[in-house]
Amino acid sequence: MAKRTINCDRCGRQVDTWQANTKYCPECRAQREKEHGSRHRPDKLVGPRSLACQECGATFDAKRIDAKCCPECKMRKERAWGKRARPERNTGRRAEAYCAVCQRPFVAKRKDARLCPDHRRRRLERLQIEEFVPEGSAQVYATTLNCTICGAVFIARRSDALYCPACYIAKRREIALKVLEKQRDSVCPECGGRKHASSPRCIRCAAKDRMGEKNIFWRGGKSHSCGYVSVRTKGSGKRYTLEHKVVWEAVNGPLPKGWIIHHLNGIKADNRMENLAGMPRQEHHSRPRKALEPYEARIRTLEERIRQLETKLASHQLAPD
Repeated sequence: MAKRTINCDRCGRQVDTWQANTKYCPECRAQREKEHGSRHRPDKLVGPRSLACQECGATFDAKRIDAKCCPECKMRKERAWGKRARPERNTGRRAEAYCAVCQRPFVAKRKDARLCPDHRRRRLERLQIEEFVPEGSAQVYATTLNCTICGAVFIARRSDALYCPACYIAKRREIALKVLEKQRDSVCPECGGRKHASSPRCIRCAAKDRMGEKNIFWRGGKSHSCGYVSVRTKGSGKRYTLEHKVVWEAVNGPLPKGWIIHHLNGIKADNRMENLAGMPRQEHHSRPRKALEPYEARIRTLEERIRQLETKLASHQLAPD
């Protein structure tokens, strides 16, 4: 069909089209179809009423004024319409088509031909024969085999099938029961708990070889976070405890409730006892002057220590420059 120019009946602009009976441009045609599909059609809906089917004569409840057939006959007519002959698809002989199964060339008479006549006949008639299978694939369409357990004939969908469906289910169940019994009899030799059949120990006992110093990420039992140092302790609920708390409690006993440990020189990683001071949290945050008293005592101690060292150096005539 030749290309022609038309004037749209809706917007009036000129468009080029290949269709013979079109009256609208593509935009107006899409808008018209959208409006046509969403329109209200009260003339078609009349409510349930009893009608006689024109095909089979059965009585059915119709909800449309133009209903003629019952739902079963309507579906049968739609299926027949879908399988009708369509000569417009026939294109004559062409030898460039290749079968989608065997990849062999064949003479096709339809545009949508995908199978050669041999495979098309097998597919339509559903013959129980083995189809062409590419190299390395176990899938087939259908084949008849004998079950290796009961000897019954069954239709196999795989070329490596050995059992019929009933024997296949029984075989799978038997294998599952054997695995379950094996797992029940598997006991860990260390803790006596259950373990996998192929594992020498249970998961908990096997994890012991990857804990502590045996772990490849072991860093001496210390961890650093936000400037503070945590150490690994035994006999506590937590795996790691702050090092300055451990050092302070070793000298002064358990830390009272509501108290914190302060680093006098401001270095959080310096956890020497001389650099730690315990005080209530309220005094540390809300009373700055009270919080400075440990610093002053520390400064006085250091100044006294400096004077003693200077006196000792002077007595040995090693006075600094």
